[in-house]
Amino acid sequence: MAEKPILMTGWSVQRIRAKQKTQTRRLSGLQEVNKEPDNWTFLGFNEVGEARFQWGVTCKPRYQIGDLLWVREAWCSGDEWDDTKPSEIDPLICSDIWYFADGPRPTEGWGKTRPAIFMPKWATRIWLEITGIRVERVQDISITDLWAEGLEFGVGATSQGFIQWIQLWDSLNAKRGYPWKSNPWVRAIEFRRCK
Repeated sequence: MAEKPILMTGWSVQRIRAKQKTQTRRLSGLQEVNKEPDNWTFLGFNEVGEARFQWGVTCKPRYQIGDLLWVREAWCSGDEWDDTKPSEIDPLICSDIWYFADGPRPTEGWGKTRPAIFMPKWATRIWLEITGIRVERVQDISITDLWAEGLEFGVGATSQGFIQWIQLWDSLNAKRGYPWKSNPWVRAIEFRRCK
């Protein structure tokens, strides 16, 4: 078990806090097979958790079952910290953090927007424990998984759920070269909130 950071959008943070999101799909470590995703067959995991594909190709995992993830999200501190690098902000002195997933921030006294990638560990408010990992193609998501990803749609509106998923996926990954239509390999990570 290790403690590792994970980036989440404001939408994902809202869904986690509302107990609606218990899965996330990530591309990390699968770039080699995603150059030509249709040419690969997933064979399973080896003893150290690497995803095995044919021809002896293994993809190292970023996360393992049992890892504790501290969620990085967009944030800001008081404006007195604007000229200080996030890694140098003193958590014993800086007591106020505004999280952008919580909605519009108050205008008085709050500093500049800090991207999630620069959130220090001490400022996180959400911890997740990984309870399961599987490798699959992004288009193999099930209706149950759509709900676990935090999407909201009625029981009779499954096509609406899939449309939401495609739009969400492409908004985050198409510009990076992994659009829905290419059907990349992903790690489907299941988690439970522990803080």
